[in-house]
Amino acid sequence: MRIGVIMIAGKASRPSAMKKNEVPQMRPGAARRNQSVVVGCVLGQPQEPMFETYTILSALAAVTSKVRLGAMVGGVTYRNPAFLAKSVTCLDVISKGRAIWGIGAGWFELEHNAYGYEFGTFGQRFEKLEEALQIAKSMFVNDTTTFEGKWFSVNEAFNVPRPVQSQGIPVLIGGSGEKKTLRMVAQYGDACNVFGNPTQVRHLMSVLDEHCERLGRNPADICRTRLGTLVVGRTKEEALARIARRYGVSSLDDLKGERLE
Repeated sequence: MRIGVIMIAGKASRPSAMKKNEVPQMRPGAARRNQSVVVGCVLGQPQEPMFETYTILSALAAVTSKVRLGAMVGGVTYRNPAFLAKSVTCLDVISKGRAIWGIGAGWFELEHNAYGYEFGTFGQRFEKLEEALQIAKSMFVNDTTTFEGKWFSVNEAFNVPRPVQSQGIPVLIGGSGEKKTLRMVAQYGDACNVFGNPTQVRHLMSVLDEHCERLGRNPADICRTRLGTLVVGRTKEEALARIARRYGVSSLDDLKGERLE
């Protein structure tokens, strides 16, 4: 099992935190001891400090040597896919082959409106995602790519230098949609990230297996990940107390019968 660390908006995204090495992902010592996957991500309130994903991932690449680096996940609506493929390739070169391309259909309408991106319909975003996957996966392994789709087109788009990972940068597709997202995982992805409780996740994995069978894909080739929260403490009692504080209660006994997500 591999554990990924998510970089959250707020304190971790303040310039002072970077200078003081307060962000665990930025500490070379921690990276030397840990071979887990580090996933750059932006979560939190819109007004909180947060860095641009691929800029901060490149900074992380410069001060780490083992951890894998990627977005959990970027919306396809924010960047032209050819430009995005170039950005991820640059990260792979800087990190000497540790990049992961995390991508999804996009969901945060408020951010689209704030920055002037077209949000589009649910169906349009998934059409864009599939075209972007085809463009980027080609650019990861070919010197030039030509593609003409409904939403995106490239004509002999160069991607040199090529990624350090000669078989292409691993593609992680985020989302739990059974018909569209998991089908694309089976067709294009090297990894998926889903959310839900254990029962829901087991169901999603069975759906993914069914898509793999229909497409002739070996299900074992896909790395399966789940987004969750891990609470730690020096003792079991300390960890349980932290969970109670997280939910604003004095004791976990107060949460009996409640569903925690």
